[in-house]
Amino acid sequence: MSHELLPSTILLCLTYPENPYVDDYDIAEHERHVLNEARRLAGRFGAKLELLVVLEQYHYEYTEAQAELEGERQRRTRQALDTLCAQVRADGVACEAHIDSGLAWYQILKHATALSADWIMVSATRSGALASDNTALGSTARRVVRKARQPVLVVRSTETKPIRHVGVAVDLSEISGRLASAGAALSEALGASCSLVNAVDYRGEYAFARVPGAAQKRDEYRQLVRDRALAGMAALVPEGASWERVVLEQDIAVGLPAWVERASVDLVVMGSLSRSGIAGLVIGNSAEKLLNRLTCSLLVLKPDGWSPEG
Repeated sequence: MSHELLPSTILLCLTYPENPYVDDYDIAEHERHVLNEARRLAGRFGAKLELLVVLEQYHYEYTEAQAELEGERQRRTRQALDTLCAQVRADGVACEAHIDSGLAWYQILKHATALSADWIMVSATRSGALASDNTALGSTARRVVRKARQPVLVVRSTETKPIRHVGVAVDLSEISGRLASAGAALSEALGASCSLVNAVDYRGEYAFARVPGAAQKRDEYRQLVRDRALAGMAALVPEGASWERVVLEQDIAVGLPAWVERASVDLVVMGSLSRSGIAGLVIGNSAEKLLNRLTCSLLVLKPDGWSPEG
């Protein structure tokens, strides 16, 4: 099986406190979970881990006191980041540390290109947000998901645990094959089970509203839609694999999070839609609702040839 969709280089962005003089100058707890996940995945895939800290700039011209504060922040950040790198290398994982300044999402995308990163990893939880907060996905993560050419792994879990169940959300468009391939590679590499899930649309049943035997025709139509979805998913299952196929009979932004909870899914793989109209799951209101509602991690892939300019 091809593992071309698994990363050889992972870029992970972390943040440190703005005040370098605090006693506990360290990354937040939720980012510690993301780091642990990145270390484990990098070790499992034999990938290199690139750690990036972006120091936000609030002023173009600094007073002497502000310049001193910024210099100390650079020094403390470098010291702390080098310590993290040493810990990762102790696990046998290749690791490098990078510090830059500016807009976090822009620097993440810039470094992802410069470092030839195959995956970008970000935390879904902004600092100070509760895990149940529907606005927990910060603006940096949203922009990275929207604009990155690379697959983006958004880590939502607040505990470090193995990935045992991978769910692949497909709409049976062209990108679905790539999503299924990613699910196959991940499930094999991680020793996890894999499920395909598709949300069906029954809007065509309105054509039977005023015809004789409308109820029976509606039921027959719904069964046809479900059968087509199951057949389409069956065509995506690798030969010899026994994947569960799940049909959701409601909007995916509602049905997928509920199914994830019921099925104890640890990672969802889904696609995105470019503004030029390539089929997939739209990175817009629906997908951002998913990003906030899912309690598990989410790997977002773009179609081949995708461009942020659309």
